[in-house]
Amino acid sequence: LRDLCPTSKPTQADLADAAERLSGQIGVSWRAWSQACAVMGRFEAGVAIIVMAARVGRGEVIRFRDAYFRALVDRSARHTLFLDRSLYALRDIHAAESGALAETRPQ
Repeated sequence: LRDLCPTSKPTQADLADAAERLSGQIGVSWRAWSQACAVMGRFEAGVAIIVMAARVGRGEVIRFRDAYFRALVDRSARHTLFLDRSLYALRDIHAAESGALAETRPQ
């Protein structure tokens, strides 16, 4: 998202704006994005896009991305989507990858 945010310390609104632009790039329709904003709120919809984009960026295959995103929105509506857990998992993956990179760098 760094390329899509206006500053290095984006606000929630900046992240939501960037996620809106990113949604189309990763295969989520405008209609799905709009529905997500109505159901989840704009920021939470943005976090769901960010989590989904991170999975895609790590090479995970999500074949029907629009349908996958709609399923996330449905889970949110049923109060069974826990984005905080997804963010913690991403943090842990990033930390593990950064640690692995640090170990392989010459001293």
